[in-house]
Amino acid sequence: MEYVQTVLVRVRADKLGDAGGAQGVITELERHRSVIRRRPGSLRMTITRSAEEGGDTLLSVETRWRDARSLDAYTATEPNAVSIIRAHGDELVPDSMQVRRAEALESESEEAKRGVVYERFAIALLVPIGIVAFGVVFGWPIFTALALQDLTSAHSAVIVGLLPAATAVVAVMRAGEHPSPAFWLASLAGLVAVAVVDRRRDEPVAAPQGATAPGGGWYDALAAPRPPGADAERTGCGLILTTRSLGVTHPVLPCGARILIRYGGETVLTQVIDDTLKETGRQFELTPALARLIGLDGTQSIEWRYATR
Repeated sequence: MEYVQTVLVRVRADKLGDAGGAQGVITELERHRSVIRRRPGSLRMTITRSAEEGGDTLLSVETRWRDARSLDAYTATEPNAVSIIRAHGDELVPDSMQVRRAEALESESEEAKRGVVYERFAIALLVPIGIVAFGVVFGWPIFTALALQDLTSAHSAVIVGLLPAATAVVAVMRAGEHPSPAFWLASLAGLVAVAVVDRRRDEPVAAPQGATAPGGGWYDALAAPRPPGADAERTGCGLILTTRSLGVTHPVLPCGARILIRYGGETVLTQVIDDTLKETGRQFELTPALARLIGLDGTQSIEWRYATR
């Protein structure tokens, strides 16, 4: 239930300009809105004007309150709507003021309406923005790091190169965007460039030639995966190892020496990245990534020789 006070009064036609002036009754009532908002139990204040025959203007001032006590406290304290109107008697038609009080069913307040609008705005816009922000800040770097454990950075560069074109297509389908023809030409040129680079990357490459061992064959040696070390471990050759590092440790071969390793039908080109074995009983230690690449598990016999190109 709401409690309503309505004040009706007629403004003289010849005083309408004064009533709307800086010190007029209409202006004073408009300024009084700020007082109403600060009053306990206040809901809202409405001022309406309507023209009457003869040129006078009917002025209606309505204030709504949550309970009768709040309305009683307002009417007993000045300034209020009635006292403001009475102070401008020279602008009004004599004896035209009427004060009415009534009870009304509770209507949705402006604050409540704003709350509903805000709630709908939050659900419709802020939640999707939050999901996108979470994906950009956390999802993209985390899943990219996980993918790069099994893929090369060159492959990831191809995926990243396709993102602008994919974003443009989704924008056209979902948001009705209309990029210019120049944009589509540039996107097409980028797609072609990415496709060419990707195709060249996948073309077979001639295996490097190796310098044969004495007798025309390969050297035999024992090799095992390199034991796990600290994060960003620095080798004796001055290199920093990561989980994707490919290389071997050998106590005699010089740092950077390029060699071919053959095991289980796989032949790979690699290089010496460390000169200190972590464990005894083998001549080579392969980084975990290189061991996975050729399927080496535990200490096994491998074949190797120097690479000539």
